[in-house]
Amino acid sequence: MKIPRLSLYFAISCFFLLTACSYVEQGNGNMLPYVAEILSDSSSDVYQRLSNFNEPSSRGNIVVMDKSDRVEAFADYFLKCDKYDNINGNDGSDLLPDYAGERVVEISDNGNAPYSAFLDDRTAMREATVKTVLATLDSVASAKIAVLPSPFMAAYGMNDVDTLLYASGCALQVVSPLRLLAARTRNVGRIAVFADSEAAGTDIYSEIFGEDRIYVYDCDSLPTLKAFFDEYGMQEDHKAVDLMVIDNVNIDVDALEKEHATFFSVENFDNLAIRQMIGSDFSIADTRDVAAREVYRIMRNKNLFTHIISYPVNLSLRTDFIGDYSLYNVQD
Repeated sequence: MKIPRLSLYFAISCFFLLTACSYVEQGNGNMLPYVAEILSDSSSDVYQRLSNFNEPSSRGNIVVMDKSDRVEAFADYFLKCDKYDNINGNDGSDLLPDYAGERVVEISDNGNAPYSAFLDDRTAMREATVKTVLATLDSVASAKIAVLPSPFMAAYGMNDVDTLLYASGCALQVVSPLRLLAARTRNVGRIAVFADSEAAGTDIYSEIFGEDRIYVYDCDSLPTLKAFFDEYGMQEDHKAVDLMVIDNVNIDVDALEKEHATFFSVENFDNLAIRQMIGSDFSIADTRDVAAREVYRIMRNKNLFTHIISYPVNLSLRTDFIGDYSLYNVQD
């Protein structure tokens, strides 16, 4: 039995219109001072970098930025994924990587990770998110699309990014897979998140999805559905799970799908109990898959593919110092 993975590559233009036209960070009511500073001086190098990016080019790169283990996993997924027919864009493998001819730039943000350290100063986290986007426009990274997988960035700073890009006329496309999921699942009931230990120990997913419908599972030690449902079933409020978000890059999603199938194919007391905690429209969403599908949708709609017939390549960069978003080649 194959679980339908959540399909999130339909247009979400209405969502971005609402957020981009808002000049405040949700729940704060004030423009981020760093953003206000940039917008107040149209002659500055930063503002010029933004305003000159008034039309994305196929010559740019797909740039992914996060802490090192996550950015490597996301970049690797982009390099290998084959979800579409490259000729017509239909679902289905054609044995050619979806991002053939593209360069995927991975930026390991060594200087600023772990992002959980910013939770004592959430304004600083918002500023770090904005600076991340600016780093992807560096002449070395040269983004045409920026992918920010971090849950901390999804919760703090993406509205500031919308404000800055909209107000400066910058056409850079920025993809946050968790933010996409939050926008597309507003009517979904109970959501479970498989997270790593850093994020699971915070309230970051409640900020993204809403506290009343989220359950976060630290799956670093026991990354199985059985272990999750054993823990979840001990909670007083264990409503049936409708969506499982996999935001831990060490999880084998295919193995979870196979395990899910055994709950319905093997008859025993434990499986019967687990079935009661699985919603009728249960689905799994891997944030790597969400990001890859959304980037593909954007690039196809905006004609941003290079149309070069070759395997995708990657470039690894890093940041080194706290607060510093100068980029350094990992091979140096």
